[in-house]
Amino acid sequence: MCIRDRVYANDVRFSLGSYYCAEGNMKRAREAFEKTDYKALGRARKEQYDVRMGYVEFTDGDYDKAFGYFDRIGPQSEYADHALYYKSYIDYAEGRYGRAKQGFTALQRSDAYRDVVPYYLLQIEFHEGNYRYVVENGEMLARRAVPERRAELERVVAESWFRLEDFNRTLEHLAAFRKAGGEMDRDASYLEGFSLYRTARYAEAAEWLRKACGAEDALTQNASYHLADCYLRMGRKQQAMQSFAMASSEGYDDAISEDALFNYGKLQYELGGGYFNEAINVLNRYIARYPNSGRVPQVKEYLAAAYYNSR
Repeated sequence: MCIRDRVYANDVRFSLGSYYCAEGNMKRAREAFEKTDYKALGRARKEQYDVRMGYVEFTDGDYDKAFGYFDRIGPQSEYADHALYYKSYIDYAEGRYGRAKQGFTALQRSDAYRDVVPYYLLQIEFHEGNYRYVVENGEMLARRAVPERRAELERVVAESWFRLEDFNRTLEHLAAFRKAGGEMDRDASYLEGFSLYRTARYAEAAEWLRKACGAEDALTQNASYHLADCYLRMGRKQQAMQSFAMASSEGYDDAISEDALFNYGKLQYELGGGYFNEAINVLNRYIARYPNSGRVPQVKEYLAAAYYNSR
């Protein structure tokens, strides 16, 4: 095959790869591009190859290879903004927030990406704990966003208000999150429940805190602990006792574990009846676990009374 024919065949393979890429058939695009002689391409087509192969790898989830292709695109290229967007997104997805922030900030001047950049910058500020920035900028973004993105933004704004301890605003934005189609997972249920708890709406709080309880983890411990207090305030001692039992698990928050175990045993004693023997076991467990606690003398008083009443 003469040189002209080889160049022509190479151009055909490149064009096929570009066509399949545009059609969304990444498998066929990859096959065509991998048969293309990259070194034989002109400068402009090398840039097109890098952008398109970068996109192929990106859609396949290989961010390292995708980043490598996009990183070949120089700042003067007509594809520079596209490459910078995908590199910034990859940095964002992999938690390199400082570099992602630099890239997205530079893209604020881009006609193609300036509308989506504020969304990513807001998410980055949230991950970095700049909650004041989120609440000051997130509401306007949420109002302009499509429903799916609005739900994500309302969720982030709600948690930011939670972190700033404005629980009424938290509840307001969680309601907007649900209205936009957001689903209340365990974390969101906890935000709702704890915010209602802090605003003294205990019956409503209990409903959401129950939904936040699940697997034995730190979230369940925290939710069940506050759920127990809701039950106490509603005069439902037996449910409070059961919730304190759940919150007394070790390995998470030590202060919650100790207080929950104390209240678990105390409520068993106060409920009396068939609970005295169980109270003895729990109160003995408290003394064994926390022998230096200032509550030990009080626990021993409950323990003596429980022994007496059990007989």
